Amino acid sequence: MKKRVLAASILAMGMVFGANVYGGDVKLVVDGEDITSTAAPEIMDGRTMVPMRVIFEKLGATIDWDADTKTVTGKKDGKKVVLQVGSDRMQIGNKYMSLEVAPVIVGGRTLVPARAVSESLDCDVKWNANTRTVVITTNTAEEVVEEVEENVNPALVNQVKKDLAAATDSYNLGSAARAARIKKEYLEDTIMTAWKRFAKSDKDREYLYAMHTAYDKFIVYAAGIDECYSKISSSPALTEEVCRNAKQNIANIYEEIKMTESVEKINECLSRADKEYNDLKSKA
Repeated sequence: MKKRVLAASILAMGMVFGANVYGGDVKLVVDGEDITSTAAPEIMDGRTMVPMRVIFEKLGATIDWDADTKTVTGKKDGKKVVLQVGSDRMQIGNKYMSLEVAPVIVGGRTLVPARAVSESLDCDVKWNANTRTVVITTNTAEEVVEEVEENVNPALVNQVKKDLAAATDSYNLGSAARAARIKKEYLEDTIMTAWKRFAKSDKDREYLYAMHTAYDKFIVYAAGIDECYSKISSSPALTEEVCRNAKQNIANIYEEIKMTESVEKINECLSRADKEYNDLKSKA
């Protein structure tokens, strides 16, 4: 897979966003329009945060807000971007990217990271140090100037495969509740400590969250197979053989997942695992 690399001015902007900001107001300009007066940015942990509705609408995206889950969904030109208050994961299409600062609600306003949202919608972001202004320009996908090969960090791949193998190898039919290695608490601890330590690039983070999803789904599959196993006596369509076959088929799919670093391949495997799992559940 190849990764886009933006012009040098955009890369320089990344360093500005990455630094702590002290004192003075920061302005936000989108396509030449100063929106600071109605939506003043706030600096949090060195990142420029802006009201969600203003930034999405100014970038030409439609917006949907789910108050129950505190989730915002922006759509533009067939691309969907999803963020959730308190979550450091941002969904872009069927991929996931990490955020250094999660969306937050302050004074009744939901603030999202300006840079992450803008770049996810193919916008150009620049920093004017003299005026302390974040300048965002829409529809600048043509500013991509070169492409470079980038591989997932081998240390990350090794750690993820090791943990996923430990989870799948520890599971036997009927033992999901006792398999400590696949419990949700262990998953979250693994993601927050070992895995994230090795994720340095965007491609690393794409791979990390694809495997996070795979790991999370394995927990669901294991518990679901156990549930079906417990219903064999009351569901004519369920037998021990049916449950074992479903478990083996899903296990085979996970062997494929362990062997790939391709996010597309991981997602394709999970689609097949979902079908296998749903077919089994339909018999319960």
